[in-house]
Amino acid sequence: MAVILIASNITEQCIGRRDSNWTREEETHVLERTSSYVQLLSGSESDGPKAVMCHTRDVLLHETADYIVVATSKRMFDTSGNFTMTISMKTCITWASPTSASVLVTMRQKHF
Repeated sequence: MAVILIASNITEQCIGRRDSNWTREEETHVLERTSSYVQLLSGSESDGPKAVMCHTRDVLLHETADYIVVATSKRMFDTSGNFTMTISMKTCITWASPTSASVLVTMRQKHF
């Protein structure tokens, strides 16, 4: 079984990243993993936070020979531990040709 890891460029802007291995849930049998890290905020010249604590959860929703769908939810907390926002993403990767892939990403952001 091929598992595609969806990664972003946050590795240069985060501290103390901890990723779990992909595991299969007992009841639903879907693959999932979690991670947590402190993300530095660029351009924080105001009195606001300079970093936020992030918790992400990736769930492999569908995987076939033609496409793969991964749902990612990211919860962010400010330095005092207050929940500030959540970002939900769904990524679909399909074969566009024998040597290329097509990627569709949808995202929803909710502030608290």
